[in-house]
Order: sequence, then C-alpha cells, then structure tokens
Amino acid sequence: MRIELAIEEIICSNLHENGVAVRFTMILGWCLDKKTADANTLENLIALSPE
Repeated sequence: MRIELAIEEIICSNLHENGVAVRFTMILGWCLDKKTADANTLENLIALSPE
C-alpha cells in the first residue's frame, strides 16, 4: 500500500537530515494495488527540487 500525495513545493533544507522539505502536502488517495517498491525514492524527490 502507498499513499499518493500532492506537493505544492519542494525546498532544500538544512534542518532535515535528508536535505529537503515538502510544503503544503495533501493526501490524494491510497494506492492499495501498488507495492512499496513501486514508490518514488528520495533521490527522485531531490531531483525535482529547484536547487
């Protein structure tokens, strides 16, 4: 099971261990037909950040 999120903003952050913060998130739904291995990774999230 996965949670599908809508994220308004992805920013770099010195406060968080992973180096990014997501702002203004909203849960869009539950993906019961997907496995955890199908989810995006932290590397994908960082690649989407503007900096």
